[in-house]
This record gives sequence, structure tokens and C-alpha cells, in this order.
Amino acid sequence: MQARRIDGRRKETGKCPECGAKMKKRTSYTGDREGKTAMVCSNYPKCRTVKWG
Repeated sequence: MQARRIDGRRKETGKCPECGAKMKKRTSYTGDREGKTAMVCSNYPKCRTVKWG
């Protein structure tokens, strides 16, 4: 699946391995992981799959 830009911070990139919903790329702006990106499930809060990368 090709990534599609939603706005300056998020992209849809594939499917969640747990529930099959779309995964989104998000950037952390605070805390220990500030500036790092994570793939998060768009079905939050029902599914809380997060993959830091």
C-alpha cells in the first residue's frame, strides 16, 4: 500500500497486525521520545497497537 499524506504529521501506511485497521505514522512532540515516529492503529482506543521506529 502506498503511503498517503493526510496532513503534515500523519500518513496512512498499511494495516494493523492485530485488528486490520489502517496504521498511521505519528511523531511524538513531548516526553522521552520527542521527535521520534511511531506507527499507531487508527482504531484507537479499541486497539492500542503501537510500533516505535
